[in-house]
Amino acid sequence: FCQIIGNQHSDGMEAYLLMMASRLLLCHELLKETGSMFLHCDHSSNGYLRMLMDAIFGRENFRNEIVWWYKNASRGKRNWAKSHDTILYYAKSAEHVKFNRDAILVPFESGMTAWRYSKGGQADKEMPKGKTPDNVMCIPSLNTMAKERCKDWTTQKPLRLYSRLVKACTNPGDLVIDPFCGCSTTLIAAENAGCEWIGIDINPDRIALLNEQFEKLAIQDLWKGKVHIKEIKSKRDLPKRKDNRPSKKKMEYFKEKLLKKQRKFEGQHHYYHYCKICKNPFSEEYLEIDHIYAKAEGGEWILKNLQLLCSRCNRRKGSTKTNEQVRKELEAEGLLFHQRQEVHAYTGIPAEEYLKREESQEEANPKKPTRRNQKKDLERKKASRQINIVL
Repeated sequence: FCQIIGNQHSDGMEAYLLMMASRLLLCHELLKETGSMFLHCDHSSNGYLRMLMDAIFGRENFRNEIVWWYKNASRGKRNWAKSHDTILYYAKSAEHVKFNRDAILVPFESGMTAWRYSKGGQADKEMPKGKTPDNVMCIPSLNTMAKERCKDWTTQKPLRLYSRLVKACTNPGDLVIDPFCGCSTTLIAAENAGCEWIGIDINPDRIALLNEQFEKLAIQDLWKGKVHIKEIKSKRDLPKRKDNRPSKKKMEYFKEKLLKKQRKFEGQHHYYHYCKICKNPFSEEYLEIDHIYAKAEGGEWILKNLQLLCSRCNRRKGSTKTNEQVRKELEAEGLLFHQRQEVHAYTGIPAEEYLKREESQEEANPKKPTRRNQKKDLERKKASRQINIVL
């Protein structure tokens, strides 16, 4: 999915989605059955992230698309002004999701009172002082003079917005995690709601900023003082692989050898690479190294036990199926590559037609010798004449 979006959009978007996918998978694994997840995104990637979340959490666990309307957007001259962000709300399990409606009630319009009526039509008792908020939250963004504003921080979100999200889906004592905590707005919202929290950020200097923000914005009778970090782990501290996976250089060597094996020529000079199972043509960057006999069954990292597959065939094969089993499945679905439909790898034109076009173009426009070649031919002719004269 990330590769398809990268082809249509850009390499940068593909890299961003791959980075997000690995983190979203871990967040999904850590969530309780009653847990919820909010993903804040803007117009540039919200559609792609929605599809990614559907794949990881399941379409049935989608709860809401929340719109944060911040009003004070700059006016656009050539298009409508951008004045909102999107927050995607998913649950680990839609059946067990926790939602505290009473904690986020908003007041009714002035002069209105809500009553609950009995079957007889008479007023039974007054309803709570408020209603469930809409999924469009009208909360102004932070201006430069706001109390909670951090210096040199352009993407800071208002505490009021994240406090509403935290209160809706947590009880005091629950654990809240923010994998991109930045200026710690989510962590302060969790602290003020009586929750425990974990913040993650790539920059360890954020700890000093976190303490400053907590002193300004945390409720004093709940806030217990400065944050003391026991240890900070970086990427260098992560555990190394314990399997016998070859080095990057060795993997490149394997792929180079396999590409030579899985290469089909179209004429004398043109060729393409293909998937070992479906036989479809692919550029070399879209072919993945796969074990013919899976590692779980004792398959080794040797050239005889390796092959190149497209991502679809690689996922289908997994560690339980054989090439023949996957090929039968694809044949039943009409997804195998047929020789009659053979196309040139780069132009998409059928191979036979491509070769005919090439031959006709060469006949119609024969290559003229370059000026440099003309000089060489003249020199050769002169040399041959001289030799003939000498003889």
